[in-house]
Formats: sequence, C-alpha cells, structure tokens
Amino acid sequence: MTQRLSICGLEYKVVYASSDDVPELIENDGHTSCATNTIYIRANLAPCRKRDTLLHEILHAFLEASGIDHFLGTTFKGDPKEYERFEETLIRLVVPSILRLVEENRGALLDIPATVKVGPKNARGKTRSKKARGARRGCGR
Repeated sequence: MTQRLSICGLEYKVVYASSDDVPELIENDGHTSCATNTIYIRANLAPCRKRDTLLHEILHAFLEASGIDHFLGTTFKGDPKEYERFEETLIRLVVPSILRLVEENRGALLDIPATVKVGPKNARGKTRSKKARGARRGCGR
C-alpha cells in the first residue's frame, strides 16, 4: 500500500514494507529517505504504532524539507552523528504530545481555514497569506 503526502510542498510517498524489502526496517519501525522523498513504515505494525511511526517519520521529513535541520545542525559544528541523536530525541519527545494535541483539538483544527492571514504586509500594505508565503519560499527556505 502506498500513500502520498505533501510536506513543505514536496511530495513524499509513504510505503508500507517489510524489512526484507527495506533493510533500514530491520532495526527500525520506520525510515525516511529525503533523497527519494519516501517514508517507509514497517507493514506488520499495530495500527496505533503505524500512526505514531508515520508521524515520527513525517517530522524527520519536515525538518529536512523546511531547512530546520540545517539551522539546527549548525549548532553541532559539523558532527552529523551528534545532530542525528539530537533530532531523534527531539522527535521522540514531541510525537506523543502532538498526537495528544491533535486528538484533544480535532474539531478546532478541522475548523481552521486553509488560508490563514499572517504578516508581514507586502509593499501594497496587504497581508500575505500563509499559503502564498509557503508556496513562494518553499516552506521556510
């Protein structure tokens, strides 16, 4: 089964696979390849574990696609292993809170309009929409 997600304007495939097909799934429930814009999730996980793992991997993709990983990585002065440990710990800490936030506020989140007006104003004094800014800058880049 394959799904498609848009993460910061980039299309990612979500592939549910076995560790026979994706060696990275031998020791992990999920893996994100930013080089191929593919998120792999171990197919034999329980449904709630699949959901948690998918969000976890989406956050890895988001950090890379938004450029946040580059910004955060500079604080580790070129030590990629140290940054990888930091990123993994950060995501493991926030996933349960994000899932709870979404569950407890599902109605409010669904009621938010697709285009939310935010600053700053453009040269004509009009506020650019978040949707327009994201499309123009590539979600933070």
